[in-house]
Amino acid sequence: MIKLDDEPLLRGDLKPPDAPAAAGHQRNVIALLIFFGLFLVYAHRVCISIAAAEHVRGGMQLEYNWSNTQQSLVLSSFFYGYLINQFPGGWLSEKYGGKSVFALSASLAALGTALTPLTASNFPSLIVCRVITGVAEAWSYPCIHALMAEWAPAPERARMLSFSWAGSYLGTALAMPISSTLLMQVSWQSVFYFWGFFGFCWTALWITFSASRPTEHPFISQEEVAYISYHVQSKAVNGSKVAPLRPDVFKIFTSSAVWACIAGHTAFNWVIYMLLTELPSFMKVVLGMELAASGRLSGLPFLTLFVTQTAAGMAADWLVKKGHARVITVRRCFTSFGLLAAGAFLVLTSYVQDTALAVGFMVASVAMVGTCSSGFGCSMLDIATDDASYIYALSNTVATVPGIVAPLITGALLDHFDCQEDGDSNCREAYRVLFLFSATVVMGGGALVYSIFVRAEKLFR
Repeated sequence: MIKLDDEPLLRGDLKPPDAPAAAGHQRNVIALLIFFGLFLVYAHRVCISIAAAEHVRGGMQLEYNWSNTQQSLVLSSFFYGYLINQFPGGWLSEKYGGKSVFALSASLAALGTALTPLTASNFPSLIVCRVITGVAEAWSYPCIHALMAEWAPAPERARMLSFSWAGSYLGTALAMPISSTLLMQVSWQSVFYFWGFFGFCWTALWITFSASRPTEHPFISQEEVAYISYHVQSKAVNGSKVAPLRPDVFKIFTSSAVWACIAGHTAFNWVIYMLLTELPSFMKVVLGMELAASGRLSGLPFLTLFVTQTAAGMAADWLVKKGHARVITVRRCFTSFGLLAAGAFLVLTSYVQDTALAVGFMVASVAMVGTCSSGFGCSMLDIATDDASYIYALSNTVATVPGIVAPLITGALLDHFDCQEDGDSNCREAYRVLFLFSATVVMGGGALVYSIFVRAEKLFR
């Protein structure tokens, strides 16, 4: 029997039902659909990093003659909408179910992406469009935690969550080279139309083949419902829909375990968002790469992140199931190792001048944080099931700040160091300061705080 420290995770003394045959795993279908949903969520998010990259012929910045500060505002505006809408996403998921909320989130994000070219000629309208896209996508992760609270059996929690999250990084890895190819071969407008179209296609599949709870799924077997119900502590495990109760907001806000998750999450996002928005420009301005090469290589760190995160989820579940480590030990080690290693590689990146080494260190930095989702991400489900979407909403609200701050800091640094042209030593110095500051945030603010205050027993509903 798997335990969270000394508290049994499974309910009662009943013998757990056997897992149904792999062919009947509708929970894996849900995880796969979430995987591709997050693939497109991140494609919608990062395509503007390619279309608006600095000094790119045929791109948005040169066409509209944006300053570094204006370009940074374009890249960060998504996160303003994303920041303010996390809690509504958690509340809507509890009230209406994750299926409906994720469908609405994806369709609105696809619409906002497709409308971006139509608003680009008017700078305030473009900012509003990107903010609205951020508002829509803000619902995605809280509702995914609500779905996982219903669908992910405890023995498979790290694997399912890590695999689902990994879709976002494969989306990033492929969206960058695909978007750069579209920009060069067609136009920057085609980038947004392409990803918007596929967003609508995915929404149709999600509506057809998903459900908020196992008991509502049209194709699931009774054996799988029994298996999931036994391993999930939720208000609806036995099929009864219960009106959502108000979460204990004061207890959540004052819990050191919750803030440990937030610290780990924020440090994780700092690495992801900083490189997500700045990597194409760094490769172009500092490393002197052409768009074709930078577009392909910009996706490489996130491809490795997809691999490491998926592998880490399987490894974490294996360690716990085989009794080789306690849950809290797995959560602490996977998060701390990932953040410390990522910070170390950022420091190395800031000092090397060889292009191959710089790319290698950045790839390694992003790859290392892939272990973290089996740490802080699963911790939120360890300490709560019914309140997991609210805890994630709080965590993701704080953890979205790097998406706003990192592009603005970069723009300010580039202006401060008077970065004028590709290969300029001033540009390199600006990015060196950015990477060193990022390493400090990740290693000190993330790994240390999470390691001290993380908990693994259930503390909330």
